[in-house]
Amino acid sequence: MKNLKAEMVCVLFGLKPAIKKNVDKNKYQNTINSFKEHYNEIDARIIQEKGILAFHRMFLITGLGLYKTLRDEFQNQDELIEKIHDILWKGPMSKLIRVLAFFIRRSSDPFHRYLQILGPNNEWFFPCPPWEKESVEIQDGIGWHQKKCPYVDFFKNEGVVELTRAYGDMDERIAELLPKHIELRREHAMCKGDEFCDFLYYRKQPNVLARSSGIRYPTSDIRHLSSVFRPMSSALRHPTSDIRPPTSACRVVLSRRSLGEGGSSESDVWGRSSESVAPRRDT
Repeated sequence: MKNLKAEMVCVLFGLKPAIKKNVDKNKYQNTINSFKEHYNEIDARIIQEKGILAFHRMFLITGLGLYKTLRDEFQNQDELIEKIHDILWKGPMSKLIRVLAFFIRRSSDPFHRYLQILGPNNEWFFPCPPWEKESVEIQDGIGWHQKKCPYVDFFKNEGVVELTRAYGDMDERIAELLPKHIELRREHAMCKGDEFCDFLYYRKQPNVLARSSGIRYPTSDIRHLSSVFRPMSSALRHPTSDIRPPTSACRVVLSRRSLGEGGSSESDVWGRSSESVAPRRDT
């Protein structure tokens, strides 16, 4: 059963081909076996979670398992952390995020939709608690200060808080998928010893309905539609029944100024809204 769980993780995050590219072929099988041993050891002592937190737990254990497995291959710790970031980001999960970004770019308001689905305003994927965040007003954008993060707490307890950077850098990679609509600026990070992580998202251009503007998108994005789920199918054949949007413990109500629209709204990743005001259209 333990090996089955570790094998599922290898499939879900595409670890085998990624590891094969980074270690000598004579060490490949031993490296895979070592990762599975480390994963099983960590999994056995870390408290179980349910729902979406179970995914975050698995994601954290995967990164720590890679760290313990590959640290002898990389003498420089910064290089090791960067390599773990690449392995986790370039796997099947990245393909799924790229598909979501493809549709977000085609929405009527890519900036706001990005924050709902791929940004920290997604309260289903980043529930509070265990995350704690507060809104910050910035010009031409929306900002948050995140004062509590289970990723930082996990790696701090494991004595490798710097490994949090392998995950935090993904926020920047995801924002880069909408280069014409959004820019993420970060000046503070808890993994560097700061009291909070800042998420400062700036809107690059006004809302544009992609279909009416004649914007064309690369066919490489469309090809992801046919390939994104294949590597993950065996690992996700039986979805977890208790992964459902929880009752939110932290609503971030954004002001008219911070939204840059003619109204304020509260909504979750499922598109439901407790208050909705039509956006202002300039004439």
